[in-house]
Amino acid sequence: MPILHSSYNMPLAALSILIAVISSFTVLDLAILIDKARKRTRYIWTLSGAVAMGLGIWSMHFVAMLAMHLPVRVTYHPMLVLVSIVPAIFASGLALLTVSGSSLPMLRSCSGAVLMGAGIVSMHYTGMKALVVEAHVTYNTPLVAASCAIAVLASLAALHLIFAIKQRSGTSGVWKFKSAGAVLMGLAVAGMHYTGMAAASFHHIGGAPAGHDSSLDNTLLAYAIFIGMLVILGLVFISTYLNRRFESQSLESERKFKSVIESASDAIILADSRTIIQSWNKGAQRIFGYSEAEAAGKPLEMIIPDRLRDEHRKEIEPYASPLAPDGSGSVLELSGLGKDGVEFPIEMSLASWTEDGEKYFSSIIRDITERKKAEQKINQMVYLDALTGLPNRLLLGDRLKQSLEFAKETAQQVGILFIDLDRFKYVNDTLGHSTGDLLLIQVSKRLRDCIDSGDTVSRLGGDEFIILLPGTTSDEISRKALLIVKSFAKPILISGNEMFVTPSIGISVYPGDGQTQETLIQNADTAMYRVKEQGKNHFQFYTPEMNEAVTRRMKLEHGLRKGLQRGEFKVHYQPQVDIMSGMIVGLEALVRWQHPQWGLISPADFIPLAEETGLIIPLG
Repeated sequence: MPILHSSYNMPLAALSILIAVISSFTVLDLAILIDKARKRTRYIWTLSGAVAMGLGIWSMHFVAMLAMHLPVRVTYHPMLVLVSIVPAIFASGLALLTVSGSSLPMLRSCSGAVLMGAGIVSMHYTGMKALVVEAHVTYNTPLVAASCAIAVLASLAALHLIFAIKQRSGTSGVWKFKSAGAVLMGLAVAGMHYTGMAAASFHHIGGAPAGHDSSLDNTLLAYAIFIGMLVILGLVFISTYLNRRFESQSLESERKFKSVIESASDAIILADSRTIIQSWNKGAQRIFGYSEAEAAGKPLEMIIPDRLRDEHRKEIEPYASPLAPDGSGSVLELSGLGKDGVEFPIEMSLASWTEDGEKYFSSIIRDITERKKAEQKINQMVYLDALTGLPNRLLLGDRLKQSLEFAKETAQQVGILFIDLDRFKYVNDTLGHSTGDLLLIQVSKRLRDCIDSGDTVSRLGGDEFIILLPGTTSDEISRKALLIVKSFAKPILISGNEMFVTPSIGISVYPGDGQTQETLIQNADTAMYRVKEQGKNHFQFYTPEMNEAVTRRMKLEHGLRKGLQRGEFKVHYQPQVDIMSGMIVGLEALVRWQHPQWGLISPADFIPLAEETGLIIPLG
């Protein structure tokens, strides 16, 4: 069989090499983009790059086939032509996956080069099989081996070239390396193809005479493929350009965002779904004491005290769950733990989001130590007595309310001790208010020493105190009241001077002496006045009869004032007689109160009342 001698259309051959160079440049550009892409988009760009590079290699091969001129009619088997595209895409995808890591070990690069070369060789010889020609094709084994070796070596060089250019991305002049690399890769792929073509010999077997020329059709088809390939690669190039612009803008926004995070005074911590710290700003370093290097990769729980970690874990779980919706959540107040082991109050705001199918959440943490101190100071001003630091009337009312509610549920007793200091007015008037204040401070300390931790000592004002005894018994109340009385038998030392004051204590007990705060305090006050009347420095439980005495006292006081206005007081003179002589030596003036309803009232009843109310002078 005569051998058919082939020739090449040089413009088409040059066009095939140009296609290989352009495809290589696009792939080098995509390799850089893939390396910087996020997880989900990285797969999309890898697939796009494999298709673009595979089509480029195949187009180079097919245009080069069309550039070959044989003196017989040449057609192509459509199915095999399409099948030949698959190995090219496979080889391209394998190349992009091989260089996708942060390093390129020799074993991986060599195995990748062998597989990639096998894909290119498969594409070439499948394409050769697609030739429909009136000739028998034979191959020169050494040249076939050479084409395979060129494919593998070209693949190995391409892998290292792609990896090297990817590593240099972002540096100045990288486009020069990409251009040079694209030319080298294009020439290597073309070299493999034309070596493979040189290995083929065509032996004419048909009945038709050799010399039929279809070069015009082949030329048009080659240019059509070239234009189509340019469109595809152009779209890929435009996509990469736009994506690079978008990535650049995203990186700029991310840099600004990181700048804001770093400049924030609050701690901003980013963690993954396993609560492992991913980001740690300077605010976190200032608040907790850990540097970013010390905190990164550690569990978020390291900044939470052991006793609070279970509670913290429960709060975090809804945000770390893959099914949790994105968005911000609750604001927590809890204790934080610094690197030095010191606990301090923090406020933590939580938010979560999903990125590349992974759940992340952020914690914005603020050290609220100063705020808590301010709140404590305000609470002290509102609920504590400024002089003694004891609970005031407002805080006493709150605690008494809670004690009564609990006592009602548990059928317990609550004791109220109303204390008034005897002789305090004398000390205050004679030694001054500053000394009186110092005395009240010492009295407060002495009262606190007489009660248990669950009891409450409060100051109402002046020299009046109330002690709340929740969940108690009458015997326990008596014991503590007696302890208080005995404790004041010892002098109080103020500025080197010994001072004596004694307590008059009135006691009421829930539920027998009242159901409400007001009633219990009023009845304890009534019992305290009975102690005053009976000699002071003692304690007395409230009895209902005390109210009758109080009511009568109030009526007497009211009647005393009205009686002065109405002239109900009469002076009776009692003669003073000398027993020896029987002579009248003087007269004693005695005041008598003739009340229109109560009749004649004894001076023993109204004189002490007049002295206490200040009416003794107008009465005289």
